[in-house]
Amino acid sequence: MKFQTAKNVSLALIMAGIMIGLLGSITLESGTSEYTFSFITMLVLVGLSLLILFVWGKCPKCKKRIFYQVYKYKKCPHCGASLTGDTKGKKGAAKKK
Repeated sequence: MKFQTAKNVSLALIMAGIMIGLLGSITLESGTSEYTFSFITMLVLVGLSLLILFVWGKCPKCKKRIFYQVYKYKKCPHCGASLTGDTKGKKGAAKKK
């Protein structure tokens, strides 16, 4: 999985987990099996999100993990490679002589 895809999937899972947790805590009665299920589902989704970031949250160039502030970075803090998959500058520079 590409870094950008892993970042987007992770963000979607975190948002879904938070939404399920909030809706479950607001609409369901505490102590019921549905309330517990919504809480467990929230924990599983957030945990899965963190697992995806841990496994695939690496720089495509130097392969070092980028876990802290992963949604903020556009370039690798270790080697400076682009994390967004944008290579317009590199392709354009190669064609000019």
